[in-house]
Amino acid sequence: MSYLLKVSDFLLDVGVYNNYNFEYFKLRIFDLIIRKLDKNNLTTETQDFLDKLINYIEKTKTASQLLKSYSYLHRAIAYYYSFFDDENSQENARMHHYFYRKTN
Repeated sequence: MSYLLKVSDFLLDVGVYNNYNFEYFKLRIFDLIIRKLDKNNLTTETQDFLDKLINYIEKTKTASQLLKSYSYLHRAIAYYYSFFDDENSQENARMHHYFYRKTN
């Protein structure tokens, strides 16, 4: 899984593309990476990636045609956190599901 996190770190470091199509596919790659993450344990690497991604979403989210893609990322993050039983993960799942519903 670490190779997926390396790809995601590279894409996060690139910044925002001016072309909406490139940015759309970058967001779709993030969605696929979240779906491939190990749902049996929440590592610090995974937590760092999700924190960076959430910061990226909040920084770059604007009223554009990409808004639906941002809401899908919130849905994927909520789904990932829902696999863990600790209170913090459940709260994160509820919060990101709320952001998904609010945006959609």
